[in-house]
Formats: sequence, structure tokens, C-alpha cells
Amino acid sequence: MEGLKEYNGNSLLIRDALFLEELEKMIGRSIPCLEKRDELGSSSTQAQNAQPAAQNAQSAAHEAQWRQLEQMSEEEMVHYYEAYYRSMATPEYKAQMEAQLKNVISVLGETHPTVLQMKEMMNIDGDRATVLAKQMTQQVRQQVQQRKQVKDSLTHANDEVPAMSTFGYISMNNRVIGLCLENEPIESLPASIGSLDNLKNLTVTGCHLKTLPGTIGALVKLQVLQLQQNEIEQLPESIGNLSDLKSLSVAWNKFKTLPEHVGNLRNLVSLNAQSCSIEKLPPSFGNLSSLKNLNLQWNQLEGLPDSLEGLQSIKEIVLTNNQLLSLPPSFGKLETLEYLNLKENKLKMLPDSFCTLKNLKELDCEKNELEGIPEHFGQLKGLVKVTFESNFLKAIPGSIGELSSVETLNFRVNKISLIPTSLCELSSLKELDLSFNNLTSLPECIGGLSALQRLFLNSNSIADLPESLGLLHSLTTLWLGNNQLTRLPECVVDMTLTTLHLSNNQLASLPYFIWPMTSLHSLSLDGNPFSSEENEVSLMDAPAILDYCRQRASISVMIVHDALDSESHRIGELISFLERQGEIFGVIPGEIEHLDSTDLILFLATFRSLHSEQCIAVIRNARQKGIDIVPLKGLDIGWAEMSDIGLSRELGHEFKSDDFDGFCQGVYGYIQLFKRSHDVFKSKKNLLLGSMIEDMDQGGFHSFKNELMRMIHSPHLKDFFEANRSALVSAREQVQNARIGGDGLFFMQVFSLYAALRNHHEGGVASE
Repeated sequence: MEGLKEYNGNSLLIRDALFLEELEKMIGRSIPCLEKRDELGSSSTQAQNAQPAAQNAQSAAHEAQWRQLEQMSEEEMVHYYEAYYRSMATPEYKAQMEAQLKNVISVLGETHPTVLQMKEMMNIDGDRATVLAKQMTQQVRQQVQQRKQVKDSLTHANDEVPAMSTFGYISMNNRVIGLCLENEPIESLPASIGSLDNLKNLTVTGCHLKTLPGTIGALVKLQVLQLQQNEIEQLPESIGNLSDLKSLSVAWNKFKTLPEHVGNLRNLVSLNAQSCSIEKLPPSFGNLSSLKNLNLQWNQLEGLPDSLEGLQSIKEIVLTNNQLLSLPPSFGKLETLEYLNLKENKLKMLPDSFCTLKNLKELDCEKNELEGIPEHFGQLKGLVKVTFESNFLKAIPGSIGELSSVETLNFRVNKISLIPTSLCELSSLKELDLSFNNLTSLPECIGGLSALQRLFLNSNSIADLPESLGLLHSLTTLWLGNNQLTRLPECVVDMTLTTLHLSNNQLASLPYFIWPMTSLHSLSLDGNPFSSEENEVSLMDAPAILDYCRQRASISVMIVHDALDSESHRIGELISFLERQGEIFGVIPGEIEHLDSTDLILFLATFRSLHSEQCIAVIRNARQKGIDIVPLKGLDIGWAEMSDIGLSRELGHEFKSDDFDGFCQGVYGYIQLFKRSHDVFKSKKNLLLGSMIEDMDQGGFHSFKNELMRMIHSPHLKDFFEANRSALVSAREQVQNARIGGDGLFFMQVFSLYAALRNHHEGGVASE
């Protein structure tokens, strides 16, 4: 057996101890033993107890942080990093950063990636914090996945490979198996490092290394090699001798090429060479048949070798911020690929073979120069998340509708003018971003996106929205700012939106009918051509805007009176006046069967109406339904006589035969004041002709609708329906242009048509 030598109280093989002593002289301090492992290759209790408490706590905290990140959803991670970056936007932090930057520049120079990154951090504001948070989230999610894959690659037989994140070394059976150096001022490692032939993990980060000794190739048992944040200008060819290497990180260095022999690393699972200056990959790169994780972002690659098809185990490729002009046709042979990031390159097209990446789940092509997407893009049926933000796309291929698993589609900042109807077939889609394009309309089928939760359509030229938008019952976020909308369809009330942005459109007035949307937490309406009063309201918070809209929403009014009083009290003229007013949708006949469509009752109290069983029955039923009643005192009674039915002067208005115009204006003004202080709508939305339909024994609205549609499509009624089509179309247009009261009146008209159809149907059957 070879001799042993004491190093800092720990017995090591002589050549291992000599290496540590040589390294100790170079860095100017001793290297502590973090852990001494037993014969079985696992951490012993004694060794764990021997580990310094501070180092143990630091390592535990580091692992706890990673576990926390692994458990975060993407949205939670974005919020986490956004808060982190916003903390850097303070003047105090920027002053500290500026002082540190001067020292770093004196050591690394102006052009070092670390210096450039620090300068970028000094320019952070709120908007930039959001952007950086999303970028960091992508990187960290990838790193989390890399860690998982590296752990998976280290089989149970190799569990003794130590994780190194603290300065020091780990020994087992008198041999050094792990070594970590951080931020030590050394330009090279001693050549004697080749004697550590039992070394499993070598971590040298932030140490200003410029060269690596060729003897590093003698570390034949090395499985993890981390050399990030140094100044290495060239990797030795001998690195290809590390046949057991599974994880290699050489990020943030200065070399322009990888050695040809890197292709010999047949067991390599993870390679991180981001933020170097790599201009070209060697042809042997395709020999890395075990590689699962490849990170080459922030380099100078203009192309990829055809041999890349040899990466038959690859799961993730990150090529963000390179100079790629195209992808080789062989790229489509990477059938195991699940995640691909091509963000910020110069790609003008994707090869047709790209559509054969059958296992691809996430694709990011943001900020390229793409003018089109392959026609057969829909073959990528495994895609869950797709980003084509900031390109020059003019169209979306029709095959997009075949992406049955896709949950996120991002086409933000392109030149798209038309949405293919096939997109409406994406039943799993949860987020769709088409903001900053050239859209002028949406397809009627948009309501088919049943799972959609977030829809971004801001900064287009959309002038109108389809009624089917109201079918998006899962939608919580809708951005429509910076368009040409002159109206908002009432169907949005059927959604459970929490965010609605309508800023900078052409809305002439606030959409009053949105008042029931109490789920709204964020409501943006500024920048529309409102009146000065409504412009001030549009700057308020959502609850205040909704309350204002409730007070001014149009209503359906019923006038209850005795028919013999119509002429003397000019009821017909009053009805005509009220129907012309902005906050009145319509005036409904004073009958019990119309109460479910009524928001407010005007009761003309006269001697006749106070003694009319029909009028009193309407008033009694109205109170049972919670409908407010405003009394109008007629000519032949006093206010005291109205107390018998619970009406008083304080809540009424008086008819004046000598000033009828003033009376009409006074009634309308009183209605407006009443609406401002009372919620006249109650639960009207849930009633909608319920009693009328139940009287027909149809079992509720859905049965009513189904019966109506069945009869409409009966062959022998086709001619009759065609003859009445104009009536139905007119009713449809009326409800589309309606505000709050429109649904009740619309269904009254449909009910009338239904009754006519039913009578005709029964007569036709009887005559046959």
C-alpha cells in the first residue's frame, strides 16, 4: 500500500496530500476537510458531525433553496424574481453596485461578461424587473431540470459522488474525491492535479483561471467538472479522456471553440457552456450520445453541425442569444428533444424537418427574424408551450389546430392580420397572446376555446368583438387596450374576469352594463373619448367604476296604470319620452307575466288604479320579487290615499297636466336619482321569463330553447320559419345593441315567435 501523509489532521495518500499542499501555497490558505467518508462510500454520522457547523448550515441552506425552487410553479417563480429585481431598483442598491463595479472592472476589464451583467443590473426599473424575472425563471427552471437529470444519471452505484458548493475537500479511504475552490486568485491549477485519480467532483468557480493543465485528463474517475466564471481561453484536448464525466460546466469563460476530443465524452449527460465566445462546434459534437442537457446560450454560433443528429438522448437545448441564421435539416432527427430555446437569434425560417420533433413540449423562438412557420407545424402534437414573440410572422398555419396539448401560444409583436379558424379547436389552450399585431377582427369561433384563461389582444386594430366571446367561461384576464373598439359586447358580463383592459380605444361612454362583474380586480378604461366626468371615473379603481356603471346602466321600466286613465294622464306620450332616454332600455306593459323582465315600476296612482284588482295584483307580485316601485300621484287623489298600499310622497312624483314636459323630465330625473341610490337590478338575471316558460310545462329555459330549436328545424315548418326570419333577426339585433334590460325583452319576442311556431306546428299536425 502507498504511504500516507497527514494534511491538516487528516490522513491522505501522499500524492493527494502533496497536491493539496502545493495548492495551499498558491492560494495562501489551508484547504479544510468538509467531510470524511467511511468504507461504504456514504456519509458517516461521525464525518457529518465533524463538518464545521457554519459550512454544514451553508450547504443545507443552499440545498433548501434549490428544493424551494423545484416546488415553485412558473408563475410563482416569476413573482419571486420580480420582487428580487425590484429590490435592485432602489437608489441605495445602485450606489452599492456602482462602488463594487469599479473594483470588478479593475480586475476583469470592461468587456468581461460579469462586468456587463453588473452594468445591466444598474439600469433596472419596474418594467425591466418584470422582463428579467421572466428570463431568470426560464434559466432557473432549466437548471432545476438539469440538476434532476444529472442526479438521475448518477446511478446508485455512483452515489458517492459528492455535491460541492463550499470551499474545501472531501475524502474517502484516504483519497480526495471532491474538491471545491471559489473566488480564489489563481490563474492555473498545479499539474500535479493529475495524481488525484480518485477525484469524482472538481469545482473551481470564480477563480480567474486562464489555463487548465493537460494532466486534468488523468482524472479518469471524474464525473462532475464545474469551471464556470473563470477566464479560460482554451480547453485542453485531454479533457476528452474523462470517460466517466457526466456533468461539465464551463460557463462564463473566454474560449471560442470546444476541443475536437470533447466528442469522446460518451457518458456526458449535462453540458453548460453558456456565456463564452464559442463560434463553432466541432464535428465530433454529435458523438455525445448520452447528452440530455445542452446549454450554449450567449455565444457567437452562426450555425450547427449536421452531426448534431447524433445526440440521440437529448432532452433540452438552449441556444438563446447566438447568431444562428438557420438550423441544419438533420435537426429534425432529435426525436427525444423536449425543450428547445432559440430565443434572440437571426433565424429567418425553420426547416420542414423541424416538424418531426414529435416529443417537443416547449419551443421558444422569441426575437428572431422568422417570416413564416412550417405548414405542417401541427404535427408537433406534444407541444405544450410555444413562443414566437417579436418576429415578422404574417400568418399562422392552419395546422395550428392540431396542437391538441398546447396550453400557451405567444405570437406577440408580429404582423399577423388573420386568425385561422382552426386555432379555435385548441381545447387545452389556457393562454393566447396576439398583442401588437395587425388584427382587425376575431373569428366567431373564438368562443370554442373552452379552457382559455388569459387572452391578450392589446395593440391591434380590432373594431368589433364577436358575441361568442361570452362563451369563454374560464377566461380571467382579457387585454383589449390600444384598439379601435367603439362598443363592448354585453356578452362579457357572462365571464368571470378578474382583469379587463380597455384603455385607448374609441368607446364614447363607459360600458355601463359591466356593473355586475364584481370579480374584476383590475379594470383599465382610460384613454377613451369619454366626457370629462366619465374620464375622471375611468381613473378610479374597479369597485368605484362598477358602482358608477350600476347607477347609470339602462333599465326596463314597467308603467302600471288603469287603462281608463291613459288618455287623461297621457301615458302613451310618457312611454315615448322614456324610451328615448339613455338610461331607459324600454317600457314594458303593466302585466304580471312581464315582471321578470322588469327592473323598476312606475305606478300611476288614481282612484281607479287603487281600486283595480289587476293593478294591485301586479304591485303585490312585484314586491314579492323585490322590484322597487315609484308612485306617480294622479289627478284625482291625494298622497294620503296611497298609504293603504304602502306608497308615500317621499318616494314619488306628481303628475302635472299644465306642465307635462316638466312632468316627463321630472320623472326621468327622479328615475336617475333613484338608480344612483338603489340597486334596481336585484337578481333579475336569474329570472328571465322563468314563470312564462314554466306555464308552458317546458321545464325551464334549457328545455324551452331545445324545443324551440327542434321546431325551427322541422322540415314541414321550414317555410313558416323563413317567413318569420326577419322577426327573429330583428330581435337578435335588438339584444346585441341592448344594455342591461335587453335580455328580458329579447326573450319576450323569442317567446312570441315560439308560441306562433308551436300553434302552427300543432295546427299542421292536426291537419295531416
